[in-house]
Amino acid sequence: MGLWGASDATEDQPKHFTTEQKEDVVANEHGWTVKAGSTMTGNDNTSADPEILVFIRGLDNKLGVGDITGFDWNITAFDKSDGGTLSVTAHFNEAQTVTGTPQLTVTNDTNSNHTLSYASGSGTSALTFTLAIAAANAATDADDVLSIAANAMSLNSGTVKDTSGDSVSAITGPTATTGSTTFPTATEDHGNTTYDTAFAVGAVTAGILTVDITTAGSGYTDEETATIDLGTGTDPTLTIDGTTCTGASIKTAGALTAITGVTGLTITGGSSSAANGRCSVTMSVVSCAVTTAGANYSDAPSVALSGTGLVQGNATCTMAGRAAAITSSTAIGTAAGTITVTA
Repeated sequence: MGLWGASDATEDQPKHFTTEQKEDVVANEHGWTVKAGSTMTGNDNTSADPEILVFIRGLDNKLGVGDITGFDWNITAFDKSDGGTLSVTAHFNEAQTVTGTPQLTVTNDTNSNHTLSYASGSGTSALTFTLAIAAANAATDADDVLSIAANAMSLNSGTVKDTSGDSVSAITGPTATTGSTTFPTATEDHGNTTYDTAFAVGAVTAGILTVDITTAGSGYTDEETATIDLGTGTDPTLTIDGTTCTGASIKTAGALTAITGVTGLTITGGSSSAANGRCSVTMSVVSCAVTTAGANYSDAPSVALSGTGLVQGNATCTMAGRAAAITSSTAIGTAAGTITVTA
């Protein structure tokens, strides 16, 4: 265990690991793991689950922000006359989520440096950057030496953030399947996640899922349009056929109508002699607000939705993410080696 780091100050891996092996060892919520498909596993299935080397619960949270562990060229040569694509992969010790187009600079010892743009890898610990150079392009010359220097990455107005170990930025409710006959509520569900400070939810906004007629009423004018008074200013309507209300169940048009928790609503029509009908509603959660973001979650928590008869999955939390450290030492920067351009 002493060979393995378990804090932001100590992120060590065994010294006998090569640079390439360390690039394949990644921290997640379970501990130090080997990437699926790595030669270290003996299994070339890149879709397999990561193999746990050392179990340390919430390790990705303990390590703080993600760090670069090395760079790899994805090409072995570059020919000026043929042209081609410069491609480099940056390895992190934790999975990262990318937004925008971060960049990576390849140093040219003779001509101008080359700026590679982020191409793929978001959600993993390996981010790939590429730049296409046309055949015989003046960007390179024979005998140019291409290398990756220290601090080669830049955000370019994008972001590179951990996929865990962060705070709650928003809550997204699932698609409603069955409504609640009581006003629904939301409570925090931390599951097995670890955290430093708990997040909290505030007010719930509910919506009409169905409106069912319980008393038809009488005396309505034929084909009169009656209003179900929700007291919200966005009331659903139904059609009066003869002297009774028809359409056993109606919904609001388009999006769910936000309400503050009401049942037994009255159906009113344009005829002053009409006896009002009655209806009942079922409601579902439209949204709930984040009042406290929390801090240093090892994984995304969720929000448990409850209400009488409510059938829908828990709301999911969108995590803000912690910005990765994209600086790198000279030792890391030069580990990838160099490529000499040929004619």
